[in-house]
Amino acid sequence: MKKKLFLLTVAMILAFQPIAQKRTDLSRELFQTSVKRTFTPALTGEPVPVEMNTPFTKSVFYSLSDPWNHIFEEEQIGTTWWDLQTNALTQNRLYLFDDGTISAVWTYGDPVNNFQILGTGYNYFDGNNWGAYPTATLENQRTGWPCVTAWGTEGEIICAHLTGPVNYGLLFNRRPVKGIGPWEEIYFAGPAGSPKIFWPRMITSGPENQTVYLLVLTAPVSNGGSNYQGQDGALLYNRSQDGGNTWDIHHQVIEGLDSSYYNAIHADNYMWAGARAGVVAFMIADPWMDLVLMKSSDNGDSWDKTVVWKHPYPFFEWSTTITTDTIWCPDNSGGMAIDLNGMVHIVFGISRVAHFAIGNTFEFWPFTDGIAYWNESMPPFEAPDPHDALCIHNLVQDYNLIGWSPYFDPDSTINLLNLVSYNEMGMSTMPDIIIDDCNRIYLMFSSTTNILSAGSYYLKHILLRHSEDCGNTWHDFFDIGSEMIHIFDEMIYPHASCSCYSDEWFYFYYIFDQMPGLACAGNHPFVENSVVHCKNKIFLEDIIEQEPPSGLEVSQNVPNPFTRESFVRITLQQRAQVRITLHTIEGKQVVETRYGMLNPGIHRLRMDGSGLNPGLYFYTVKADEQAVTNRMIIR
Repeated sequence: MKKKLFLLTVAMILAFQPIAQKRTDLSRELFQTSVKRTFTPALTGEPVPVEMNTPFTKSVFYSLSDPWNHIFEEEQIGTTWWDLQTNALTQNRLYLFDDGTISAVWTYGDPVNNFQILGTGYNYFDGNNWGAYPTATLENQRTGWPCVTAWGTEGEIICAHLTGPVNYGLLFNRRPVKGIGPWEEIYFAGPAGSPKIFWPRMITSGPENQTVYLLVLTAPVSNGGSNYQGQDGALLYNRSQDGGNTWDIHHQVIEGLDSSYYNAIHADNYMWAGARAGVVAFMIADPWMDLVLMKSSDNGDSWDKTVVWKHPYPFFEWSTTITTDTIWCPDNSGGMAIDLNGMVHIVFGISRVAHFAIGNTFEFWPFTDGIAYWNESMPPFEAPDPHDALCIHNLVQDYNLIGWSPYFDPDSTINLLNLVSYNEMGMSTMPDIIIDDCNRIYLMFSSTTNILSAGSYYLKHILLRHSEDCGNTWHDFFDIGSEMIHIFDEMIYPHASCSCYSDEWFYFYYIFDQMPGLACAGNHPFVENSVVHCKNKIFLEDIIEQEPPSGLEVSQNVPNPFTRESFVRITLQQRAQVRITLHTIEGKQVVETRYGMLNPGIHRLRMDGSGLNPGLYFYTVKADEQAVTNRMIIR
């Protein structure tokens, strides 16, 4: 009891203190501390021996604001006892539709009979309310690892893989109107010679969301599969242009990802970005192969490959034949998004690993801490020694290193830390990003705090950051677990909607319980986990009514450069007729947009650059007799 009271007192003090924003120095001893493990197959959802713990449930709905000018709302939308939601990168589990409705999925598991009940947990937000917590799986067969996206003009489609020793392949469930009516279930088989396929990733795009893009992995030998086209785990690309009725590209191994380049692609190490600006893209992030971006500008007919980080052992495989040096590398997590100009942005956790041929064991350093950032305007991660290309000492804070644990005093070192890691992941991990219609980037990740659980392990919370200028500069961290209701929760798997629709909020979900680590990984007995949906509004300056300063104030347009549209924020002292004119560098007026009579205050105005040739332009904002001119670039 005394220990609980002490922890509660410490937590109350921490909850109302701002977190540090500087990186923490690690002691040399901790920095060099490693953990050895033997290889274990990726989980597909097979039954596991169950050790139960006392159930704990908590109904959550609250709002908060904080010194960083956030407004935050969250609501619990479901539960699950199966706490491994992915082996690595997260599928698109949340979809925000243009009308403000939302579909959410997760792997729902009931521990009765060693999780014989396992499948898709589904909930729907109708614009006003979420439905009741699901108490059964969506499918009538045992499945796992679902993803959801839009389908047709008003519908939705969900994909998950079948589990079990006999049934394998994928199940699609779709319906023409989201949130309403019966589901149509469709079976999708693996290729001849490798019928077992797992870990699907799916998005849709195009007219009426009829183009379906699907990635799926052939089962490795360790998961009961067999080699396919020379790979112990081959990534298969599929495309349908009629909503999944037929497939014009079927089980294709994309050139550049085949056996000429890699011995294997691993479970869950790949994900799609939401299609945008005519671009489709996916990434692969894995400690044991290149970090790869695959991008298509022709609807997925052809692909351009970018190696963001080159692995020093490109043909590594889980065998007894390779012993490696210590490698700085991506961990088993990451996220990606496409901005308004079609540029891809990627985030991933940083890890440090090594492999030993004798005993087929690997080693990793759980006190590694960092979230790396890259976009297509930046060079790949390189260093004279390829083993150190992602060393945190080689990265630049707030440029290509944008996340870390900010909870420990940056003026001293961590001397003691009880830490439960997640499959080669470090202190900060599981990042995801989304980019809104102003090219503002929202970053979220799970990071180790200085708050102890009852089991004397430090807990992870979800941190948020944002950039208002498409990744050029970054604002401070915000901990969504800083309120007392979450202070003793382990918060993991943050995941944003991959939809391109956005309003003044951004939307994501995460999962929490009170036990650090994963029951599926044997860290603790199984407990009930809460699935929570969040909405966060960072930019209060866009909505707060305030007395504007004297004169006309005009911000630099964002994004800049841009291709189709950009936004400028103005502050008016009094009511005025407002218009924007665009001129070439020679002074020729090419566009004039009138916004009518606007009231005093702050306004965000859209500028249309479609149809204009690339180059330097000037835009002039006029409010009655006042005018401000800035430069912009169209590319």
